[in-house]
Formats: sequence, C-alpha cells, structure tokens
Amino acid sequence: MTFKEITNKILKGDFSGLFGFNRGKNHIEHSEIAKVLTTIPAETAMQAFQSFPIKNQIKIFPYLDLLTQKKIIRHLGKGRAGYILNELSSDDRLTFFFFTE
Repeated sequence: MTFKEITNKILKGDFSGLFGFNRGKNHIEHSEIAKVLTTIPAETAMQAFQSFPIKNQIKIFPYLDLLTQKKIIRHLGKGRAGYILNELSSDDRLTFFFFTE
C-alpha cells in the first residue's frame, strides 16, 4: 500500500485495511502509519490513532513527532495515556518526557 493510499483510507475513516501489519505484500510499517498521522488534520489523526488496537498504538507512538505525541497523550484518558507511556521503551519514554516538558 502506498503512502497516498494509506492517507486516503485514513481520511475516509476506513482504518480496516491498516490493521494488517506484518501480513505479506500488504505489510505496512508502523513508521509509515506515523508519517501519515503527522500529515493529516489533528482531529482525524487522533481518531485514527484511537481506532488502532492498543498494541499497535504502542508500536506507532514512538514514530510520531513529539508535537503529535503530546496532542495524542493530552487527548487520551489518563489510564490509556499512562498505559501507552509505560509500555514504551525507556529511551522512547525518556525522549517524550524530556522534550515535551
């Protein structure tokens, strides 16, 4: 799937085809999803991010730019935000806290 196809699916609210991480020729890297999320309107990006299963949110989150990470964490409930941050690698968590303060 190309960057444009991924973007179009997200903008249409069709997230179903994006859940097939690690499945053959339709394999989509977490970094590719993050790149798309940083190029679309913030509200759409947050809706898309929240539509992913938590395990994929955790894998996508480190690839987002810090501004998008900050917006997402503020938008999520404390429980979910805390869970995502606690599941990140210590380096990714440190980067988030150091550069978003």
